[in-house]
Amino acid sequence: MNTKSLLIGLALSCMLILGVGQADAWETPPGGTSPILLAPALAGGGAGSAIGPDGMLYVTEPGAGKIWRVDPRTGASTLFASGLPKPTIGLGGAMDVAFIGKTAYVLVTLVGPEPPFLGGNAGDVVGIYRIDDSDSFTAVADIGKFSINNPPHTDFAINTGLQYALQTYHNGFLVTDGHHNRVLRVVLSGKIMEMMAFDDTVPTGLAVQGGTVYMAEAGPNPHLPADGKVVSFGPKSPTITEVASGAPLLVDVEFGQGRTLYALAQGNFPVGSDDGSPALPNTGSLVAVNADGTFTVITDGLNQPTSLEFIGNTAYVITLTGEIWKIEDVSGPLFGESQTPLAAAAVEQSQLAPATTVSYTGQACPWVYPVYDAATQTLVSLCSGVKVDITAKPAGRARPVPVIEDQPFIPCGFGERFDLLALSCLH
Repeated sequence: MNTKSLLIGLALSCMLILGVGQADAWETPPGGTSPILLAPALAGGGAGSAIGPDGMLYVTEPGAGKIWRVDPRTGASTLFASGLPKPTIGLGGAMDVAFIGKTAYVLVTLVGPEPPFLGGNAGDVVGIYRIDDSDSFTAVADIGKFSINNPPHTDFAINTGLQYALQTYHNGFLVTDGHHNRVLRVVLSGKIMEMMAFDDTVPTGLAVQGGTVYMAEAGPNPHLPADGKVVSFGPKSPTITEVASGAPLLVDVEFGQGRTLYALAQGNFPVGSDDGSPALPNTGSLVAVNADGTFTVITDGLNQPTSLEFIGNTAYVITLTGEIWKIEDVSGPLFGESQTPLAAAAVEQSQLAPATTVSYTGQACPWVYPVYDAATQTLVSLCSGVKVDITAKPAGRARPVPVIEDQPFIPCGFGERFDLLALSCLH
């Protein structure tokens, strides 16, 4: 393994969005509109992102040790957290952010006193921090210590690794390490274990659909398009499946609305450049995964993107400089079929308050669930930035099935009928 290769776009990119649909029935949408600048660059650059329980975008500024809360409609930004450990070598810091319930967690890498970070704060932990307040936080998992005590099977130069993406998973997290070429599983108690190890593929972004993990690979230097892949694997299976390949320096992967899986490519790597260098300017792209294992370009000309999120059929792209761009009309209709709000007309206006529970029975799957939109005070056919808690009992099954990872889909077979036991729209 090239010991530096996994620094690649780690400083450059991150993860991305929500997902619905099923992996065996992806549909490629017709494409999005031209990117629109939503928020300007940040002095400390940009890296990871997440959609919070309030429907807002949360973006890390690694060079400044900050997290910003951004309105996806207006671009208005407010400081959410500050004082996080800063990198000492121009790479690392707050790489990604994720939520469990209303609590935010941030992934911090390449900090502390371990070589080659001489001069770093001895109290800084490489790992996951819980955000307790706007200027206070607690380290809940010491990934750096774990990495030192449990080195990878591939060659490496940095004992603590270089962690890249943070993905919620079964009331805990998955973390990619692009330098140690593996995915770690972390529980809230702080326990860490290696979930999957790879050759020199440079793991980057993550998405979870049901029990399957989808992961972007940037590939080793020089990050050729053929090495830019999306792969999948399960929690108990040693098998790694190649889903698609052919995009240069992949840094993120996520499901969008409908049945389409998307990936974010940072772009063409400069020939002969050092590991850790970003892609050439304005060569990045948002691509859709096709069923035949190829990619379709949705939008190109992106300038060194690092992370991707979806709200409805709009994609939000974070760049290395901290800019936020939105690309509208990207995803197809939700599940491709039922395209009208479910029984919206039958719901009384008094039922539209936040935290209302609405119940329906005998609905067919796939479906479009009713969700309260606080801005318009109406029920709409997709999430619109409001957290949704759903419990359903598919026909013929004895136990209710909760929505996995708070994603907007019901885990039932195509065309299967179910009883929707509870749907809570929490503003």
